Amino acid sequence: MYICHVNRIKVINEPTELVSIFTALNTKIKKEVFEELSKDWCTIQDVEKKFGAEGKNVLQMLEKMKMLEVHWQCNSDKKSEKTYRSNFSSFYISTACGVDDISGVFDVINTPDDVFMKLEKKIIEMVGDGGKFIGDIIEQCDISLLKLKCVVRRSAHLEIKGQHVEKINSENK
Repeated sequence: MYICHVNRIKVINEPTELVSIFTALNTKIKKEVFEELSKDWCTIQDVEKKFGAEGKNVLQMLEKMKMLEVHWQCNSDKKSEKTYRSNFSSFYISTACGVDDISGVFDVINTPDDVFMKLEKKIIEMVGDGGKFIGDIIEQCDISLLKLKCVVRRSAHLEIKGQHVEKINSENK
């Protein structure tokens, strides 16, 4: 079966979206998984078979960052399963923000994984199971709203819903 994949351009208007692009493609395995998903639809099992557990984690991160198209199909056992492919083949970046803000964006992008994971863990503990108001997190972590949004974009475990930061329910993935 031939699948026609339309080349789509991701338009970046929000400075925090830069975090998604740069962190989604910043390692060899992330780039390889994204390229594989550019070729055809793949299931989690396909990605895990080719790239191992790390590939599965990359797939889940790309889905969270909304860089993948998701499609349900029936497998050979007549069960529905999610299939994925990359949503974009190129990016168009057109955004404006102050020097302090762009500095905060690049700080989050360039934060080493171990340092980032400490901040992420702190926020996850603050959020708990019920979520936490954004303003409280900003105050307790002494960071700007833009920087918090960047941290959440980079995190595979957090998301913003309205005015709250919440843990992503991994059972739904």
